[in-house]
Amino acid sequence: MKKLVLLVLLFSLTTSIGSHAQPNKESLLQMISYEMSDFPLVHFVSLSELYGYHEKDSVSVVLKKYRDGPSVKNQNFHELAPAQRKLFLERCGIQESECLYLYDLGLNKLSQFEVQDLKAVAFLNFYDSRSDYEIPEYYFHIGFEIPHEKLDSNHEKYGIRFGQIAKLNPFVKGGVKALEFDSVSCDEWQKYDSLAANIDTSCNCFEAFDGDYFYRVLGHGRSAFPSSRYLVIMDSSNHVISARHYHDSEGSYLPGLDIRGSQYSQKQWSGRLLKNQGPFIYGFIGYSFGCAGVEYIKPGIPPSYVLCDNRH
Repeated sequence: MKKLVLLVLLFSLTTSIGSHAQPNKESLLQMISYEMSDFPLVHFVSLSELYGYHEKDSVSVVLKKYRDGPSVKNQNFHELAPAQRKLFLERCGIQESECLYLYDLGLNKLSQFEVQDLKAVAFLNFYDSRSDYEIPEYYFHIGFEIPHEKLDSNHEKYGIRFGQIAKLNPFVKGGVKALEFDSVSCDEWQKYDSLAANIDTSCNCFEAFDGDYFYRVLGHGRSAFPSSRYLVIMDSSNHVISARHYHDSEGSYLPGLDIRGSQYSQKQWSGRLLKNQGPFIYGFIGYSFGCAGVEYIKPGIPPSYVLCDNRH
């Protein structure tokens, strides 16, 4: 009976990783740095998914001269003209008096930028950029450029920075914790009867503690990059708070854990990120298209949607 009860408990606590709300202004943004041989280094916060595209409207935020296929040069990167900027912000529901708040997870540091001081820019995506005809507006990334000199000098070029545009700061200052995992015996998993059947010779087990919760991971396959991963989150009294299962697939991948003493660059985080949400986790799964949402530890809370316009 105990085995049955635990099995039901774990399945009832399992979170649906892929479910997100529709994009809106409360969604998280993400700063991404782009740099290619014919494209300058640009720190960019995409608003494309929030904006939507208005092909049938008489006025486009990307002027026709930038959508002329034969004259494409360096992805036609440009700053929006004042009238186009005004229209773009109106369509996104953003006011010049608001601020863009950016939280750098690696540095555990918050930055603030006034919208009125940021350049609204557009450039062709890197996959559907060349054409002999007029290029549709939806081929463009549109958003804010973050000045390089305004970023912390210790920032990692490809680090994770989440953002939100608001009147007041939505983030918890200093609330993010980097997780560091230790290898542990898979015998620990014998405590979870419903998972014991999944233990085989290809399993690798790890544990981390952030001061509030234990994170126990069972990975199938290679130690750093398994094909599937169980994550069980427990409180300090070893009570299961939630359990979830991640899969490697055609459109998703499992980032390597940050294992103590290893050279892996992937990171996982926990703690508090948003003031209006509870404890979160991030970095256990990635997607080839789009970006993984920020998950929350307590069951029943959907992930926070991340607008990054990661198109292929």
